[in-house]
Amino acid sequence: MKASGKRDEKIQTIMFLRHGVAKHNLPDPVTGASPNLRSPTLWDPPLVTQGMKQALSVRERLADGPLQSVDLIIASPLTRCLQTAHLVFFPPGTSSYDKDPIPLTCMEQVREAYGMHYPDKRRDKSLLEKHWPFVHFDPSMTDRDEQWSETRRETIDDVVQRVTQFLDWVAKREETNICVVSHGVWIEACFQAYFPMMLENGRRVYNCDFFQGQLVSQNGKFVRLQNLGRI
Repeated sequence: MKASGKRDEKIQTIMFLRHGVAKHNLPDPVTGASPNLRSPTLWDPPLVTQGMKQALSVRERLADGPLQSVDLIIASPLTRCLQTAHLVFFPPGTSSYDKDPIPLTCMEQVREAYGMHYPDKRRDKSLLEKHWPFVHFDPSMTDRDEQWSETRRETIDDVVQRVTQFLDWVAKREETNICVVSHGVWIEACFQAYFPMMLENGRRVYNCDFFQGQLVSQNGKFVRLQNLGRI
């Protein structure tokens, strides 16, 4: 953690990683039609093989770089993000669990825009805790997904409000290098609100895109993002 010298600002390194390709990201293999996101068959879909390979590729590419410094991981409670975080930071064959693993916390604030689309409906917290025993789940998370609605979907303004609450939370943390494993809409909403140049000329956030920048805060309150770039 660095003090910038400007009005006692604090600077933390923050990284953003979108999950790998999951089942709902692919068109129908026969018809080529876009997936029906209102179908319960796509409830909290897992990564497909391509998405798993993407996550392992991020690990291989960045293990000796930005990933080395991460001291806190924050992941969305949706399966595809938990899988991505696991493959990037604790890939098969490692002995991470026997050494001091990087703390991994699961938070509702970084989940995808929710409502109406079944891929964005999470599983019960009790089930997630059984499947991911090494993950710390935010105590404020209810067992059932009480935020998802069949009839209303979050607006971008709603997502930005969650983003801001989360960045304020990060500003109060003692960790210096934090990686957020989240979703396309969430990350794009964050950039559009606080670093719009990242989305200039129609640029998007694609599966397993990785970004690194700095979070600047003052007196425990988020001020701005700076020096953000895709790696």
